[in-house]
Amino acid sequence: MHSGKHPQQVQLRQSVSAVTCGLLLGTLLIAYLIAGAARAGAETSLAAQDITLNGTVTAPSCTVTLENSHLLFSRSNGAPVIQTLQLTLSQCEVDGIGVMFKAEHWPDNPVRGALLEKQSHARNRHWYYTIGPADEETQTPWPLQLAMDSPATEADKQPAGNGDERYFSLAQVNYWYDLKQPLQDNQVLAIPFNVQLHPDLTRGSDKEQGPLESAFTLQISWR
Repeated sequence: MHSGKHPQQVQLRQSVSAVTCGLLLGTLLIAYLIAGAARAGAETSLAAQDITLNGTVTAPSCTVTLENSHLLFSRSNGAPVIQTLQLTLSQCEVDGIGVMFKAEHWPDNPVRGALLEKQSHARNRHWYYTIGPADEETQTPWPLQLAMDSPATEADKQPAGNGDERYFSLAQVNYWYDLKQPLQDNQVLAIPFNVQLHPDLTRGSDKEQGPLESAFTLQISWR
């Protein structure tokens, strides 16, 4: 850590009129697609998740931007179950990056993000989502390594074919990462996150299959 430098935070908040210094806000939506319109129904493909994140914040020692603003999943067979959300940092003088997610999650399993019924706001028990560091198969490799003083990422407490995958807790745990390579002048650091939709295989089929939605916030810090 550079002497005299304290941890800093930059956050982006999705807003109709402006982007405020603060939080990255993601919205997850599930709805059937019928003739180009999203509404509940018993037809064809399901748009399982729509995440919209927008904005750029410039802070005294770092610029944070979002390279992609939409991630769209479908429940149809053969559809991709993982999408990549990518952040970029530039003009930074940092040794470490802090990552913290906050979202409604399963009470006994904080890596599982809750998806809510749009009408009743009840938690859907058949589907959930996870967020984790990008793996080796991602086009942009994970450029960070977990710092010695950081909490470890977590495994799913109720694994169903997830193997040894590790995820971020959605219960406001701050993970500190060291940069694998120091940032040079005018260099851009790309940080990819895997956002994945999962069915709960311990339960039967989701007979309701109505629209679902959720939201999460991502706070980025540096030191």
